[in-house]
Amino acid sequence: MINSPAPSLLAKILWCGGLLLLSSPVWLLQVGAQPPPGKGGADPFGDGAGDPKPTKREAGEAADIPRAESEVILQLRESNPKTPEAILQAALAVQNFGRDDEAKRYLTKFLDAKFPEEDLAPLVGKLGSDYFLKLSTTVDLQPEGQQVSTLVLTAARKLAEDPARLAALVKILSNSDFEAASSAIVRLEQAGPALVGPVLQALADPSRAAEHSGLYQALVDLATTSEAPLIGVLAGAPEPMQVVAANALGLMNSRDAVRHLLAPAWADSVSPELRTAARRALTQIMGGVPPRKDSEEYLVRQLRQIAEGQHPFKPNADNKTIVWQWDAAKASPVSSSLPLEDAIRQLNARIATDLQRMEPQSAEYQRLRLLHHLEFSKAIGGVARPLAKNSPAFVLATEAGPEMVADVLALAMAEKRHAAAIAALEVLGEIGDAKLLSSESSAPNVLPQALTHADRRVRLAAALAIVKLQPQTSFPGASHLTEVLGEAVRTAGVDRVLVVDARAAYAQTIVGLLSDQGYFGEVATNSRDAFRLATTSPDYDLILISDALDLPVTEMVQLLRRDRRTALIPIGVMIGTDHVDDLPTIVADQTLRDPVGKIRSYNVDSVGVLLADDRRTLVVPRPHTSETTAFIAGQVRQRGGRELLSREERNAHGRAALAALQTLASDNNSLNRFDVLRQEGSVITALGNPSLAAAATEVLATLATPKAQTALVDTASQPARALADRQAAAAAFAAAVKKRGILLTKPQIIAQYERYNSSATLDANTQAVLGGLLDTLESRRAASVPLKP
Repeated sequence: MINSPAPSLLAKILWCGGLLLLSSPVWLLQVGAQPPPGKGGADPFGDGAGDPKPTKREAGEAADIPRAESEVILQLRESNPKTPEAILQAALAVQNFGRDDEAKRYLTKFLDAKFPEEDLAPLVGKLGSDYFLKLSTTVDLQPEGQQVSTLVLTAARKLAEDPARLAALVKILSNSDFEAASSAIVRLEQAGPALVGPVLQALADPSRAAEHSGLYQALVDLATTSEAPLIGVLAGAPEPMQVVAANALGLMNSRDAVRHLLAPAWADSVSPELRTAARRALTQIMGGVPPRKDSEEYLVRQLRQIAEGQHPFKPNADNKTIVWQWDAAKASPVSSSLPLEDAIRQLNARIATDLQRMEPQSAEYQRLRLLHHLEFSKAIGGVARPLAKNSPAFVLATEAGPEMVADVLALAMAEKRHAAAIAALEVLGEIGDAKLLSSESSAPNVLPQALTHADRRVRLAAALAIVKLQPQTSFPGASHLTEVLGEAVRTAGVDRVLVVDARAAYAQTIVGLLSDQGYFGEVATNSRDAFRLATTSPDYDLILISDALDLPVTEMVQLLRRDRRTALIPIGVMIGTDHVDDLPTIVADQTLRDPVGKIRSYNVDSVGVLLADDRRTLVVPRPHTSETTAFIAGQVRQRGGRELLSREERNAHGRAALAALQTLASDNNSLNRFDVLRQEGSVITALGNPSLAAAATEVLATLATPKAQTALVDTASQPARALADRQAAAAAFAAAVKKRGILLTKPQIIAQYERYNSSATLDANTQAVLGGLLDTLESRRAASVPLKP
């Protein structure tokens, strides 16, 4: 008997591991006969049948594993793989041995080689997308694993979406060779929605009419990927493209396209070709074309259903969804990933536009169109940024006029569309006039109503708009104008959290745990202090309320929700499992009348039911650890959504409010009419915020009251303050004195001389600032004030 050569160690290991890799020159598998068994080894009837002794090979296998692994690594290194596929095959082989460190060596080699994209693109088809997903998610392979995966997948996507390649495949679709056409369909399917653009171009080309039947059939066959882009074509694409899209959507019986086919089926502004295509598609999908009035009612009903949560989108785990729209530059539909709420806003704007196209003279549809366009434009552009004056929504609002925009503002506030309300107010500040605040306006109360809105962005936008309108007389609700500006000015530029619990020690513990998360915490041990603090500062990101309180926790939440300043702040309700035995500790910590009767204890489920309709309130068990507290704070904060302001935005609001107060204070009539001096304390507080200090000094210089001059002198005299702030305060004090004279008291003036005399050891800049203050005092010195020593 002639035995075949024994297999190499590497080949045996790869075979046993399930890897039969024939395409790479790295592997050489040889299958030979097994060596004969030892004495009594596999024969149950041999000498060792009862207790067989292991053969020499079996006994050595376990001991050979480390040696085998080392030999595999060595053989792979000696083979020196150089092609992209061979390198990744080697990485996969050593990874199967658990040697991620060795796999990283090959991934690094892969990255260093800088292979061209045409060599990388085929790797997805050869190795499978799952392999690259594993590369990008295996922790021990990072960051090289993610980098290799991104390179290969990007190259594959570019190849699949290459316009020239797609155009060539589209051409093959009309080939009489069935196998070639079928292969082209498969490759187009791999391209995903990118196939729609080249197919549309071909279908819109009259010279390729002979191919149209096959191309339409291809779109129908690939409806899973082509339907959504085709619906996107119906909005904004040239009409020949819309005709093609309508024809294709009709052939595939697209129910989702119905809402977008009604306007072209009835609008007078469309071409006969598009109208005919839309009606033909509706007939194919629905069996007929609904009457104009029924079509309008259907679209209005669609808006109502969307507002109730019935929308066509399928969001991912991040609550984002893909939307399609026409890109004129690329002459093709393109996709974008939008948050679900923005995708819904975009759909609302599109439906409202279709309604107005069907009835151009309808004021109601015009309002709806402007409402939804303002909302979408403001949301997509960022609620913290001004609406761009060249944006389509701003242009549309300008064309509609101030009165229509004011009507839209009223509608936006009624429907709680805060982004639309902010945008409408910004537009009114630019195109409106003071008549909007008078009885001559069709909506004279809408701007004052916005001053008391629950959303602080809406309140401030209303205040800034009114200041721009420069009203020469008072108006109902005018007292709220400076209140809103003063509220914005009081920001300290920090993220605050308010912890409400009758047990000060426990509340302070939570504050300490949250300080690690960057929060500046404050404690309230009773409902009265909690309400006072919550309504005073604009910086609270969230409020945590315990059920150990002198007021039922549900009533405390309702109290805060009824006040415009706290109505939208995220609230976490902390429910504990305290028993009666805990009450003595609570009572000892906080003096309360009838504490046992006032401190309630609930379970999470019962309070959750009571507060179920409040989406900004989260009911949670009472935390006791740093990790739990941080997690709960994060979850509560998320309840605020986009309505939560960052510290940067709060500082920006403060600067805008100070500029508005400066405008009002600069005119004596406005100063008195709107009682600007009521906000003097807020402006003085702003001196403590480095982001607002310079602007605050300008307002105080204009007010020039005794309090203002005192605050400016004190600020300029603090060596620990930034030099620029001290210099600004000194300059503002000089301006205030020039305007109204010295309004400091004699003791204050003497104290200022003492500050200067004590500055001998301070730096020259500080001495210069203090000397400048004295120069100002002496330039308008009262007769009773002694000369400078």
